[in-house]
Parts: sequence; structure tokens; C-alpha cells
Amino acid sequence: MVDPLLYAAKRAIGHRQLTKDEARNTARRAFQNNPGLTSSEIGKAIGRPRLAVDSYIANIRAVIQLEIDLKMFRMNRPGIPQERITKRLGVDQKTIHNHLGAYSAKTTNMLSMFCKLLIMHCLKDYSGFIMRC
Repeated sequence: MVDPLLYAAKRAIGHRQLTKDEARNTARRAFQNNPGLTSSEIGKAIGRPRLAVDSYIANIRAVIQLEIDLKMFRMNRPGIPQERITKRLGVDQKTIHNHLGAYSAKTTNMLSMFCKLLIMHCLKDYSGFIMRC
């Protein structure tokens, strides 16, 4: 399924290119609405290279990853098995094992606080887009 915002942007490219701000805002909105979209897919639709799209959505991608990491650590703290965390978050079990295996309980608490602060910092630079926290 094609994202409606990207479809509209792709149709608009025919007669005129999107301005840098229009392309940036379109890429950020499309990725925020569907984090499963790749930079290449977004880039083709807005007429920008993948690397440009990566720079447009870098902080959104980081916030999403931090949210997943924070959920992972919070679920692990009370002893929820990694298999259940995998199913709940839709993350590969190897990723969960690698992330959680490297941290002790004390580190997990410190990391949890760090993630909260980092998410808040990233949201300040979010240019009006609000993530669900």
C-alpha cells in the first residue's frame, strides 16, 4: 500500500520540484505515519536522494528506536521472558538478547533515565511534530 502523502508528493513532482522545506516536511510526516517506510521509498516519492531523506528523518528514527529500547528494558525489569517481549514489540529476539544481555539491573535503571531525557531532548528539535510517548 502506498502512503497517501507520498503518493500526492510523487504526483506533484511532475511539473515542479518540491522545495527543500516541503520535501523535508513531507518525508518527516510520511515516516512518522509509517515507520516501516524505507528512506529509498520516501526519496523516490519526493524526488530526493536516500541520504537526504536519512538526514530529514534521523531524529524521528532515533526517538522511535529509543522508545522501543525503553519499552524493552521496562518489560525486562520485572522478569518478563524475552520471547514474550519479542512478540509484544515485534523485535527480533537476537536484538533483545543483545540489548538486554549487556546491562545489569543498575545499568538498566540509569539507561531508562537516560532514554527519557534523550527522548525529551529529541522532541524539542521536532519542529512541531509530536510522537506518541
